[in-house]
Amino acid sequence: MRRFFLSATFLLLIAGLIALWNCRFERMPGASGLNLADLRKASSVLPPGAVWEGDVERPTLRLTIGPEHPRISLAMVLPDFPAMEALHIHFSMVARNLQLGAQEWDDGRVLIEWHSPDSGNREETDAICSLRDSQSSSDVRLIARCASGSSVPVLRIEHLGWGGEFAISQLEMIPVRERDLWIFGRWVMAALFFAWLWFLLSGQEYYSAWRRILTIGIWLGMAVYFAVPGPWKTLRPLVTAFEIGKPASFIKLGGEPTQSMSPSSTAARLPHSIVNSTGLGKIPLQGGWIVRVKHHLAMARPLLHALLLFVPTIVFALLVGPRLALALAFGMAFSIEAAQTAFGYGFDWVDVCDLLTDAAGILLAIRVFGQLKKSGRFSWVFRDPRDFGPVGS
Repeated sequence: MRRFFLSATFLLLIAGLIALWNCRFERMPGASGLNLADLRKASSVLPPGAVWEGDVERPTLRLTIGPEHPRISLAMVLPDFPAMEALHIHFSMVARNLQLGAQEWDDGRVLIEWHSPDSGNREETDAICSLRDSQSSSDVRLIARCASGSSVPVLRIEHLGWGGEFAISQLEMIPVRERDLWIFGRWVMAALFFAWLWFLLSGQEYYSAWRRILTIGIWLGMAVYFAVPGPWKTLRPLVTAFEIGKPASFIKLGGEPTQSMSPSSTAARLPHSIVNSTGLGKIPLQGGWIVRVKHHLAMARPLLHALLLFVPTIVFALLVGPRLALALAFGMAFSIEAAQTAFGYGFDWVDVCDLLTDAAGILLAIRVFGQLKKSGRFSWVFRDPRDFGPVGS
């Protein structure tokens, strides 16, 4: 019965977490959204190599490298967009025989520049999508965020390769903000997971309260940083799309003016493009420290994954014993990979190798713990079972 209760409540918690996460953002009241058709109406004249194709209401923006236009870079200023904390982006893009340029970042890409609402200077840049060869990225939804908390976005589209095509068939941008439901609900969700883990550790064996609290705190801290929300700056929905709410009543950019707005003021709201053939070059890596470490030490990825679970597994074993330490550590490993898959980052043989190295780190930690216990060097940890709790059999 206890196992059934733990399993059922865990599934309910996961469902609640997914629902809460996908309701994290809502449309900014009164803020307009933009799509590819709006950009076409406002930027009908493009530099060589960039052309609009297809229907006016469902256009495709295609960038093709040729002898007369070796690099293409468009910066589309969106003057109607206010300073915002986040931007919901929905897109579909494809590359066809796109030959990578001299640098690894010389490909087809879409970026969001975040500019200061006061000075107008660019403060940071988010890479939204990057394609090469014949890669594609279809029906992707994500949230781009500015670190300052309130900046003005500028759309940048670049083809920096040596040949091939880069095409955008769908692009929609909507200013959003965090809901109060998320701001307060995340603490409720954390408390519910804490209560679930407390019940998990409240088995037949006795563990002192401080051991349980410390164990749960470490596990939840790792789950928050490595699983959900995770170390990523750009946010993706969990399993399903973000629920940002219905459109507000506003005038769509590029649309017909209403009686409350004259044609001249409508024209002032339209975006416009600026050609910059030099491109932005290398974009600093975004995200938490673990993202940067894994990027710079890519060859040491197996070692990093083993160490990621090795140290906490030993700590768990010291606090609640090797049996529960195994369950907690393997649960963390699977949670990290499951979250990445649910966020849409995919699951392949690299992730299988990550799980194997995670398992190696966990099992090595249990063996090291057993050797340390057998040596008696840390006998003070086990001196009083009533105060310190059993550490395994």
